[in-house]
Amino acid sequence: MMNVSHLSNNTLSIRYDLATVGTTPAIALLAALMVIGTIANGHVFGIFLFRYKRKSTYVTFVLALALIDLVVCVCGIPLEILDLKYPYDFFSEAGCKLFKLISATLSLSSIFTLALLSRDRFKRVCYPLKPQWTNSKCRRYIGGGVVLSFLISAPVLYVHGLRAVRLADGTIVHTCFFDDDTEADWNPPLVHLSVLYVIFIVCLFILIISYICIWIVLYRRKKSLQHGNTPIHNPVSIISSVTSCNTGSENSITDLSNNNPFKVHNNDLENSHNNLGSRKMNNFDDKSRIGIPIKGKTSPSASFCKETNDTSKVHTGRVNTGSHRSTVIPFVITTIFIVVFLPYLIFGVFLCLKEDFRDNMTPTELSLYRVSMRLIFVNNVVNCFVYGIFDARFQIALKEVYQNFLSVCNRRTS
Repeated sequence: MMNVSHLSNNTLSIRYDLATVGTTPAIALLAALMVIGTIANGHVFGIFLFRYKRKSTYVTFVLALALIDLVVCVCGIPLEILDLKYPYDFFSEAGCKLFKLISATLSLSSIFTLALLSRDRFKRVCYPLKPQWTNSKCRRYIGGGVVLSFLISAPVLYVHGLRAVRLADGTIVHTCFFDDDTEADWNPPLVHLSVLYVIFIVCLFILIISYICIWIVLYRRKKSLQHGNTPIHNPVSIISSVTSCNTGSENSITDLSNNNPFKVHNNDLENSHNNLGSRKMNNFDDKSRIGIPIKGKTSPSASFCKETNDTSKVHTGRVNTGSHRSTVIPFVITTIFIVVFLPYLIFGVFLCLKEDFRDNMTPTELSLYRVSMRLIFVNNVVNCFVYGIFDARFQIALKEVYQNFLSVCNRRTS
């Protein structure tokens, strides 16, 4: 441990007092996020796992994000609360390093998963006729992102550790902060944070470019449909609209793009359009081939149109609302992540460059500082509400779950 005798008792006393000032708002925020996030992420993970068909890469990414968020709410936030509540009661250096390693790994895993999700949306919306990612490939990418997050976070084991602090009465206590044994001449915490900055900027660039391209394509497609410039049998229009929808439809388009070149002639288009609903079509009349459901019977194309709020609206020039759902949700989640992650990076630089920059803060400023540093945990909770607001299928599934639960309870009580 470092020799703290060269520091004055006054300085150490101020540092100790600062550690206990302004923690109540941050603790209250974290406690609320822990309870709400555990319940909400449990609902999201369970519903997407058991109520959705896992043929969509969108569902695969949502399950991965929900699992990461659930682990943060169950493990990461409670440790953060203990760190705030008892800042100088760390007696295990291994526990301190493990705590920081888990937090860094989970944060980077969220960043990489969001970047992969934006890349998947970009490919499906902007290049619908090219080979798309499969579920197995997405799972491998997500797993690789978690492993990469762990490797990048490994320097935390060297950077962070126990910091010795002497109280006003002469007692030596320890806090989980930058390790005393790190070399001060080249500032390892700043080096590691710089690496995190580079990763964040690269992922941010990928996210911004991907969603800008997506929105440009969707905007042009919307304008084209509104002005009636897109022919009814335009292959790019039909397949692009189909591709941007979720569950099941994406895999069918992937197979189509893998088996056919980009160049599509009118005859090929007519055949492919007729073959789209040709499977198990013996029991349907000609109307079912264009997605019009028959009473008592449902064709594959009719089921697909129902899932995406009647995709046959493309033929009438109206924009399919389902085509935007799987893009709007990741975009909103990504925007929230960027907003809540920036304060952590900004204040982290100040801590590395000037550790005592908090000494002149008032209690109110300290409270705001501590809350800002922990806003990153908001991202692990609000995702659930984004699904609840923008995903109509999630709303329906959630209602069905509680209706079934209430009916079971009523049967048992009656």
